[in-house]
Amino acid sequence: MPVGHPNSPFSRNVLLAYSDPARPLASLSNGNNASLQVTFNATFGEWRATLSSKYDDRSRSYSSDFTGPIPGGLITLGAATNPFAASPAGLIPVSTTVTSTINITRDVQLDLEGPLANLPAGQLRLRAGLGATWLSLDGASTNLANARHFRRREYEARAGLTIPLTGNADGSPGGIGRSEFSIDSARSDLGSQGSAHSVAMALTWQPISWMRLTLSQNEESAAPSPELLAAPTITTPNVRYFDPVTGQTVDVTMISGSSGALANENRRLRHASLQLRPWTAYNLQLSTDLLITDLRNQAGALPLPSPAVVAAFPGRFVRDGNGVLVLVDTTTVNFERQHSSELRSGISFGVPLSARPSAGMRGPDGKPVKRSKARPMLQVNASFTHVFTSTTTIRSALGEVDLLAGGAIGLAGSRARNGADGSVAISDRGVGLRAAFAWRGPSTLVTGTALAPDRLQFDPFTRFDLKLFADASQLFGPSPVTRGLRVTVAVDNLLGSRQQVRNGAGITPLGYQPIYRDPLGRLISVEVRKVF
Repeated sequence: MPVGHPNSPFSRNVLLAYSDPARPLASLSNGNNASLQVTFNATFGEWRATLSSKYDDRSRSYSSDFTGPIPGGLITLGAATNPFAASPAGLIPVSTTVTSTINITRDVQLDLEGPLANLPAGQLRLRAGLGATWLSLDGASTNLANARHFRRREYEARAGLTIPLTGNADGSPGGIGRSEFSIDSARSDLGSQGSAHSVAMALTWQPISWMRLTLSQNEESAAPSPELLAAPTITTPNVRYFDPVTGQTVDVTMISGSSGALANENRRLRHASLQLRPWTAYNLQLSTDLLITDLRNQAGALPLPSPAVVAAFPGRFVRDGNGVLVLVDTTTVNFERQHSSELRSGISFGVPLSARPSAGMRGPDGKPVKRSKARPMLQVNASFTHVFTSTTTIRSALGEVDLLAGGAIGLAGSRARNGADGSVAISDRGVGLRAAFAWRGPSTLVTGTALAPDRLQFDPFTRFDLKLFADASQLFGPSPVTRGLRVTVAVDNLLGSRQQVRNGAGITPLGYQPIYRDPLGRLISVEVRKVF
């Protein structure tokens, strides 16, 4: 309200702050999926052939309201507007941005598998296949200049062999046990986007019937998905954002979508696995897996900033003259390389809660009791993961970031060294209850600058989920209505738990308040599924 305004009792310019409850800013997303898959199987002696085709259509739309633009950041009230008689909040401009994408995949695959020859330890088996995939993505936004159109076709040829090394021809372990070696290779022609390939090798040794040891290595290159290459650009102002350099939460203008220029990803996975099944009556399984993963040129959206990310992409973070972050460009990028090694241990077993009727058993009415494979079961699964190393190099000119020692490529904290998950389920002929938990150990995130460092502490976090499901035909008897009908009630995050985050002063930054990190908290959902 400028000085001299006819309705102003003030002797100077005055700033008035208003909100407009009648026009809350809203975001709406909508998605539709349509999929059709047809598969033909054929058998020629011991050879099997499969011809499959798939059509997948996914459409997404997203609309977002935001304030602005307001030249100079202020609205000057005219002489005809009396802010004390009625709220002038209606003068605040509200704009809506609408973005939509249509992603279509057409795919045809032909696979052939069968024995080539009989060896002393078993059959030498061949796998071969051909495939063709056509991908398209069309994206548009309110700003038609951001429309994107993407097309790619992929032709693939693949082949593999399984070679038995030791053991008996009937599949039994034999003297030193049963072992086999398998190798698979594939190459894809991506047209103007070059090519991709994969090679997988595995050596399996089964010294006794209930023990299996597997060593494998898988190397592959893959082109980025159409969404990463051609998603339309979206500019959204007034996004609340945590700045790790200053430790402040500010409102920024965010640019998201595809940058359009991404290299193919390369992945190498080395895996050693030991599986034990010592008690088949209860299907007891013990497993230990060592995984070593190396990634190059991993593609994705620019993550939330950490000091390492800001240093690697300085042009993506724009500040005003006072050093306040005002714009962030999160369009897609490639990361130089990542390396991790971890050990996973797990246990699972199932306990029947009732005995299966024996042959000749009769009920109270004297009639024979029908034997059924289905009976109440208690299923228990649990696993524990320990991470030995986890590092990333965002750009070759920068140093390696240790994700286990306060380094991060996002703001979710560095990687937790330890984690566990498990579930307990009781089921009986289509009716059951499943309880699950996931635990994540503590982690830290180094923020600030070299001259003014700070550290965010992420507390250990445990989440519990609960799911109850029932086939209607088991509850109400078989009928045309209940046949193929299943009702599921799920409660995610049963206790409404949220991870706590604090800086060196014991304060939770605004961007890490629990309501921002997990707005939903406890989520209750009901699903009704009918198979016709």
